[in-house]
Amino acid sequence: MEHYIWQGYFPGSDYAFAEDQEGLSSEQSIDILSGKQLSQSLPKVAITQLSEGELPDLIESSWSSRIVSKKLKQVLDKECPECIQYIPVKLEDYPDEKYWIANILTSISCLDREKSKITTFPRPPHAIRTIKKLVLKPIAENAPALFHMEELPAVLLVNDVLRQALEAVS
Repeated sequence: MEHYIWQGYFPGSDYAFAEDQEGLSSEQSIDILSGKQLSQSLPKVAITQLSEGELPDLIESSWSSRIVSKKLKQVLDKECPECIQYIPVKLEDYPDEKYWIANILTSISCLDREKSKITTFPRPPHAIRTIKKLVLKPIAENAPALFHMEELPAVLLVNDVLRQALEAVS
């Protein structure tokens, strides 16, 4: 099965991009970026600044969170119910709209370290510092529908079935 990088629109695309927020600490933002579940007492998050443009169903953010509409949340709930923690957000410019930060909790090791040419930082967790050649391992057929690339957590991969379902409603 093919997998795609899951991303939305960035500034200058004629679609809104979340530029600032209140409620998430820098530690919580890092936890979301790496797919760690937040505690049960979820923060109250407000998107305080959106770039100009049409409001999309998937809003990218300057702190690397993906913010999904009610339509996308319904698809994600159906296709991968246990792999996402939802953090409700209030869009200050659109108080009647329902959106959530999608905290993706699944990750898969995708990097073939023997065939890739990378350097890592010297301290654990030895995150990738530079890439000269990137070679991926095959992704198992039973992989979750949506997951972080373990070695590059900002990269989210979505399988083709889920991609098509998301595109059909958006």
